[in-house]
Amino acid sequence: EELMIGFAHGMHWSAYVAQTIALLGILFLAGLLGSIFWRIVERSKGGAAAFGSAGVLGLLTAVVGIAFVWFLWYWNLVGYRF
Repeated sequence: EELMIGFAHGMHWSAYVAQTIALLGILFLAGLLGSIFWRIVERSKGGAAAFGSAGVLGLLTAVVGIAFVWFLWYWNLVGYRF
């Protein structure tokens, strides 16, 4: 009966690795957002042209990262909830 409703001997180690990768991705996204914020603060003296294409690429990456975190959260892939 236990095999029909769940894992009899706990989760496989690969499930824990996948969860850890998701958490590391969220931490790296937080670092990226901090880096973008720092870049905006430092370059604000130079005007909008000083932000450049690297800043736009960083913002686009941040938006995609936030969408990915939402995806992970929606499917309960963030944290060790089994």
